[in-house]
Amino acid sequence: MRCSDIHFSASRGHNPSHFNGMESNSITEPTTTSDVVDAYFSHLSVVDQVQNDAKVKFDCLMDLNLKPYGGAFDRTSFFRGEITTIKCFENNPLVRETLTKESGLNRVLVIDGGGSRRCALLGGEIAKIAEGNQWEGIVVNGCIRDTNEMRWCGLKIPILAVGTSPVPSSKRDPGVKDPKFGVTFGGVNFKSGSWVYADCDGVLVTREKGPLV
Repeated sequence: MRCSDIHFSASRGHNPSHFNGMESNSITEPTTTSDVVDAYFSHLSVVDQVQNDAKVKFDCLMDLNLKPYGGAFDRTSFFRGEITTIKCFENNPLVRETLTKESGLNRVLVIDGGGSRRCALLGGEIAKIAEGNQWEGIVVNGCIRDTNEMRWCGLKIPILAVGTSPVPSSKRDPGVKDPKFGVTFGGVNFKSGSWVYADCDGVLVTREKGPLV
């Protein structure tokens, strides 16, 4: 199968037990998205497969060029966890509240900011608190800022985002947390309760709730 035929998506969790018994190249714990794809290749969605194909277990994000920031600058960084979603546009109250007030253990926050490049949905201050709250990683369909600060502080939390902007977001509209039908960008639907596996190579998203088993 050619690489162009694969419909792709990308995580750092703590409990590797759900990876036991992978189909091929059996590994106890994956360290890259390539490990996950190699082990579950027959369950990866392909462009010409119907969306309700029961055989397909996860999708791969390929229509969006996410760049690595924070701990994701380290090309060995791999993160995974249960998805929590936020849909917002150029406003970040829910982003701040979720990352700074909730435990992120085994969780990844996926933010759909509509791909806007006009302002940043999070910066160094929020990222630092999120790391302290043990968030596994953050995926942003939008921009972030304070990337130099993140480097200087040595933040380890991996962040994938469309780009950067020095302009802060508005606080008027909080947005929506965990919308019923999830959020969709890059050709992939991210639903709260599903799992994401990500690194600099890509983003993999399970179609059903729970990790790959």
